[in-house]
Amino acid sequence: MGAFESFLQNMATIIGGGEDPPTKLKIKDSRGLKTGEYDRGHIENLVKAARVTGVDPHSLIALSLQESGIGTAKPKRSQVSSRHSRSSAENFLGQVVDFQPNQEEELNKMSQATGIAPAYLKPAIVLRDKLKYAQALGFKGEEMQLQAYNGYGKLLPQKDASGKSVPTKYYGMNIPEEGINMRDNPLYGKRLVELKKDLLANEEIRSIVSQKK
Repeated sequence: MGAFESFLQNMATIIGGGEDPPTKLKIKDSRGLKTGEYDRGHIENLVKAARVTGVDPHSLIALSLQESGIGTAKPKRSQVSSRHSRSSAENFLGQVVDFQPNQEEELNKMSQATGIAPAYLKPAIVLRDKLKYAQALGFKGEEMQLQAYNGYGKLLPQKDASGKSVPTKYYGMNIPEEGINMRDNPLYGKRLVELKKDLLANEEIRSIVSQKK
């Protein structure tokens, strides 16, 4: 290629807006548990879903990262077969266990009105409603409110075939024999807050979230 042709190609690139952004986006987890490359399109659509449902985009991305590795983990069988679950294809970003008929109706209307796929809206709607539930219970801190997505029960270690507890680690923490009461120690909520901080420190994530609607 001659100098003139090279010049024309460079000008075409500039006029055309430059190269398309990469399809993968690097995320660094300060604990190293979720560090990796993730689909940029999924992240952009999660941000759109967060906006139309009124939840914090960073919270929704953190939730999807924790629950499914932003679509890289296989849905659990019980979650896929949930009575109100649409399908595994629409359940893979947030691992929604239960979805009520009124939420299903809202999901359908919102998806049709916005053009956003149900896979992104579903965890956003549930997160929004879980946060409202936490607030109704009187929880004010972000960790306790985000814990609502995972529940406020007791987290117990796994058991072997004989019923004996085996060493179990959740969210990077060893679970004692007696378990952990999530009302006293919201491990899940703490984990999402940690991931949110990592996302807030990610320049590419900040750029996507800050883009005009």
